[in-house]
Amino acid sequence: AGSLPSGASGSSRSEGGSGSSQAGGQGSGGQGNSGGGSSGQGSSGGSGSGGSGSSGQNSGVPSLAVQIDSSEIDKIFSNTTHLNSNAVVEFVRCLCAVSAEEVDGVEPRTFSLQKLVEVASFNMARIRFVWSRIWSIMAEHFVAVSCHKNVKIALYAVDSLRQLAVKFLEKDELANYHFQKDFLKPFERIIISHPVVQIRELIIHCLSQMILARARNIKSGWKSILRVFTVAASDKEGQIVSLAFEMVDKIINQYFHLIFESFFREFVQCLVAYANCTFFKDISIRAITSLGFCSSQLIKDSFYQLFDQQNQLLLSPSPSAASSSSSLPIRSLASSAVSTGSDPNAVSNDQEEKKEVVVMYTEEENHWGLWEPILKGLSKAIGHPHIDVRTSALNQLFKTLKEVGSNFTEGLWSLIFNSILLPIFDGVRFLSDEVILQDDNEWLVTTCLNALTHLVECFSFFFDRILFLTDEYLLLFASCILQENESLASIGFTCLMHFVMSNGAKWTPPLWMNICHTFRHIITLNRCLELLTVDNKKSASITSSTVSGLLHSIDHSKQAFPSASLPSSAVASVVAAAASSSSPSSAVAPAVAASASSSSSSSASGEEDNKKSVENKEDSEESRSLAEDQQVTDAVVADQDTEKSPLGSPSKAEAKEKKTVADLKEESKVLTIKERLEKAMPLKRRPYDASVIIGKCNVQLGLITDLHEMITKNWKHLNVDHLAVLFEALEDVHNFAFATNNSPKTWVVAGKTGIMALVVKHEHQSMSLLLRTLFRMFSEDDPARESFAEEHLIGWCAKLIKDYLSVDADPASLPPEYVRAKVPTLLLAMKGVIDFKDEQFRRHIPFFYEAMTNLILVQNPEVRASVQDFFLRVGRLFNFSRSS
Repeated sequence: AGSLPSGASGSSRSEGGSGSSQAGGQGSGGQGNSGGGSSGQGSSGGSGSGGSGSSGQNSGVPSLAVQIDSSEIDKIFSNTTHLNSNAVVEFVRCLCAVSAEEVDGVEPRTFSLQKLVEVASFNMARIRFVWSRIWSIMAEHFVAVSCHKNVKIALYAVDSLRQLAVKFLEKDELANYHFQKDFLKPFERIIISHPVVQIRELIIHCLSQMILARARNIKSGWKSILRVFTVAASDKEGQIVSLAFEMVDKIINQYFHLIFESFFREFVQCLVAYANCTFFKDISIRAITSLGFCSSQLIKDSFYQLFDQQNQLLLSPSPSAASSSSSLPIRSLASSAVSTGSDPNAVSNDQEEKKEVVVMYTEEENHWGLWEPILKGLSKAIGHPHIDVRTSALNQLFKTLKEVGSNFTEGLWSLIFNSILLPIFDGVRFLSDEVILQDDNEWLVTTCLNALTHLVECFSFFFDRILFLTDEYLLLFASCILQENESLASIGFTCLMHFVMSNGAKWTPPLWMNICHTFRHIITLNRCLELLTVDNKKSASITSSTVSGLLHSIDHSKQAFPSASLPSSAVASVVAAAASSSSPSSAVAPAVAASASSSSSSSASGEEDNKKSVENKEDSEESRSLAEDQQVTDAVVADQDTEKSPLGSPSKAEAKEKKTVADLKEESKVLTIKERLEKAMPLKRRPYDASVIIGKCNVQLGLITDLHEMITKNWKHLNVDHLAVLFEALEDVHNFAFATNNSPKTWVVAGKTGIMALVVKHEHQSMSLLLRTLFRMFSEDDPARESFAEEHLIGWCAKLIKDYLSVDADPASLPPEYVRAKVPTLLLAMKGVIDFKDEQFRRHIPFFYEAMTNLILVQNPEVRASVQDFFLRVGRLFNFSRSS
């Protein structure tokens, strides 16, 4: 008040002593004018306070500010270092409140915000507990101001935060503390929530400058920095994504040794985010390459030395794995792994002689935690919208597996297969009933075949190590083939054949049996059951009960291959019945007659026995099945990936159950491959749809062709039991096709769609393959094969002859193209009989003689010529004909 002008004192003198007393509280009311100067000055104070109003206050504040020494103001903030712990916390809280009012005012100011930076700088030396309390208040304020609607204010706040961070990073962080991470946390919160590109770009610049200036001092702060760069990967602005990834690339090239020890997983997650960046394919490809670099670091000796010093258990083999591996220390194991994994040709002869399986990674959580983010990130990138990224990720994933897979235990391979490899195909294998996979689906057309091929090659590469996954591979192929999409099914059986043929000499008899059961299951279920519902074309769908009924009526009523040898008397009775019966259906196709009466007692009793056996098994497995279903459901619910994959449906990679090798082995003990295939049968069945049926028919023809190739090229590996299972599959196809081809309604409904022409091929190609295989078995010197072939061959030949005789007697009863298609199969059967060995031919002449005599009168000249050959063979055998 003493600095105010004298005029103010004179004007207030007239108010008298009362004014002086009111303002200063010390003047004397009775003195009046005798108060002199002191009374007047007191009056002046009173006037300023109460008499002049707000206008006097507003005019006085600037004058006061001019008169106050700025150095005295600075002392208020610099002397906060002398405040006790609670006082400084309260001071910071109030200063943040004042700063918030300033930036939200009509004319925003940053004075208090600047002083807040100074206070933080002055008090950084306080003990960590107090500093954490101070920074928790400041951090909230900096985040709020950095998200201010005024961009200039926000930029100033972010820059102020940068200044503090740089100063804070000048000091080394104590071990086991995480103050740097908490200090840098506001950058992460700001970049997530701020809509302004300029602010997000400034944050990337700030962190880049910190790394370049203080990289060696950064400890726990790497975690927040990497999170910021991870968030930037999902940004839609190209300059931000590019700027952030350039810094990530610089980290991997110059500072990788600083993060490798403690933040390897976080860095991998950051790279995965860029690998799955939707809008910038070049960055995605570079990130995928960097993931390959990270995987290569996990098999280097320096990696094991580092973690062996920190945690002896981190990379030590599990007890089960250790028993099957060497007892060398971790470092020696790593050295062996590097020498055998990186350059096999560089290993010396002595090392090759001593080379053994070295177990480095097991299914333990600490081992799995290193590989899961890399492999799962690459697996997810295989679903990227751009083909170049998909191809790069696919190649990198299987390249990585081939480089290090020999150092994985069975348990880890099981986790990788179920959690990494199988989910690649979920988008085409698991579709809802409302979703139809289109033939022009980009992922299906460009990537699916390549992915399955890589999977098969990986199995062949590690055949001995992952042989226990054979059933899982077979289930995968079966699920692809049985989809109602011709392209996917064709890819599936192409890769199934590659899988079987590339390892043909390695399969053991039990594995061959599993393969044969898989073929039978696929071929049986791929029959076009929709053709049996042509009277209900407009029905909504074919239910699972309808499917089961159709399968039962066809499968359980057909004449199955008996396991015991058929006695000659039984063969004779079959042939005699074929020669004398006038009803073709009774001799030629017992399956057709039985399927027409599905409620027969034999079918009912067979179904009852089947139900009893299944119920006993289901009681013991009910709880385990429910648990598995619940795990899958929980995983689906937990899936947080909201981006649609290019497959047309959300990715389900996170929904896969993690099966360990123990689970797989236990499952294989409880369930056979047949039972697992039946359990996994797709329930999706659509009503009559010509395009779907044509696709399934084409796939069935391809399967029959592939089956022929598999039998021919692996003849010496397939025993009688294996061939019996395959013959059952061929018999299934033939009986179903025969029933369909002999249904007039089916021919009428199918019309000119071309479906029936394909079904006719099913009937005759399946029978042709069956006959060729049986004739080959019958011609060999192996008694078991010869006996098995004779058991079935004679009856089938007699049936084919009888069937053709009935058709020739009434050719108008069936379409002419179907009648003509029967001739090649009949000629094949007749030629096979004529080419029997002399002893075999002599033994079976009585069975065929009468039937062959009846064929003399048929209309087809080729059949009659074949009959001539038969009788000439008879003449040569008994030496009353000299024709060659």
